[in-house]
Amino acid sequence: MPKPHTPDPTTVLERVMRGPLEQPIRRSGRVGMILLIGIVGFVAGLSGGLVAISFLLPTPSVIDGITLRRNRNASSVTPALPALAPITASVVDLFAVDGKAETPALLPLASRTGRGVALTSDGWVVTVRSSLPLRPTIRPVAVTADRKIRRIDRIAFDPISDLAFVHIPDLQAAVLPLRSRTGMSIGATLFAPTPDGGLIPLTLRTIVARDTMGTVRSSDRWGSTIALHAPSDTPPGTPVVDADGAMVGITTDGIHALPIDAVTSALPPLFADGIVSRNVLGITYRDASEFGFSERESTDGVVIVRDGRVPAIRSTSPLVSRMSEGDVLLAIGDDPLTARRLLPELLQEYPIGASVTIRARHERREVTIEVPLGTVKGEVLVVAEPAAQRRNVE
Repeated sequence: MPKPHTPDPTTVLERVMRGPLEQPIRRSGRVGMILLIGIVGFVAGLSGGLVAISFLLPTPSVIDGITLRRNRNASSVTPALPALAPITASVVDLFAVDGKAETPALLPLASRTGRGVALTSDGWVVTVRSSLPLRPTIRPVAVTADRKIRRIDRIAFDPISDLAFVHIPDLQAAVLPLRSRTGMSIGATLFAPTPDGGLIPLTLRTIVARDTMGTVRSSDRWGSTIALHAPSDTPPGTPVVDADGAMVGITTDGIHALPIDAVTSALPPLFADGIVSRNVLGITYRDASEFGFSERESTDGVVIVRDGRVPAIRSTSPLVSRMSEGDVLLAIGDDPLTARRLLPELLQEYPIGASVTIRARHERREVTIEVPLGTVKGEVLVVAEPAAQRRNVE
């Protein structure tokens, strides 16, 4: 009879000791798998929920976003436009024709030299010198908004600026309101009429274009200008208007314009005598801020200096025996001389030839003197009609 198998106590003990250790290992693996499946399911459910919510919410499309950006840009770049009809009706185009021949019925665009703006309903138009290339064989004529060719019989030049005033007999044109640059801010949007009958926006870059450091200026030359961000093909003599249609300047080239103050200050003598007269002081100067004065002295005012061979004080100046080179003019009347209150412009605020009080620093002493302003008259040209009868010019 076989003997019953008796297990080895050592083997039994190993199984007993090993079993409890193996069982938890298998159980922990199942738990980890369950947790991983649960996390994946939760993430999938959350993603599905978010997708479902996204379908329920109003989401702007790409086209809507582009349209919104365009609208924002349009609202900031395109302000209210001035009325075009009065501006167009006030502008004349200037042409150069053969001075001895009869005016042709049609004028080629290549002969257009610039533009002008009506100042009065009886024929005075303001433009700039560069739009009137006068030569012995050339005669200027004007084309008005009604497409009629009209003759120019008189031209009055401004002696201290690039302005020119032409007279057109029997002109009936709209007259724009005039507005000083005072109150305009840098970056303001202005407008100019185009030769094809539209409007183009301009941006005011600076109100007073300052010269480079060390520039010697003249008291007998208009000092300020309006600098613009504008197309370079803007014809000279084009009016610059604001959003209300008021004229604030007139272009001298594609990116600069003379402020309307230069025009209005010339009108009283022009309307009274048909000639432009201006106040002058007969000196050349630089801003006092360019010099190193002591702390107790102000940097306002202008320093009388020489300009090359040109004397600092000309022999015709009312200051010739009262001031000397190196003296500082501080104020004219109650108006201090600053970068915003330029000397030539201040002089034009007084009647022609008036006496003014000047506060100055002479030989390091502050003095007050009273002098009569000097005067200068601009050139006047009478435009003669050619011998041939011109049936096409009214």
